[in-house]
Amino acid sequence: MKSFDNFKKLNESSMSRIYKFISEPNAKFAVASAFRDWRSDQENEEKFIEMKRMVRALGYGYIEMRGGYVEDTGFVHEKSLFIPK
Repeated sequence: MKSFDNFKKLNESSMSRIYKFISEPNAKFAVASAFRDWRSDQENEEKFIEMKRMVRALGYGYIEMRGGYVEDTGFVHEKSLFIPK
């Protein structure tokens, strides 16, 4: 399982912001992750930082969040970005 010791947990204000965005009529948003199971933790962190820079360079904001999915080997954790608009 990957370590998330230095990752900020979603707090109530972040959840409120996300809810505000998704509850708008015709809400447009994306949830993206650069994490891949076959990469090392360091490579995933580097790709995550690169993805954040790319999103900002395109003129978008984001909210960092933790996501995951079920794999044959169990639940896989990953860092993700919620990108409104």
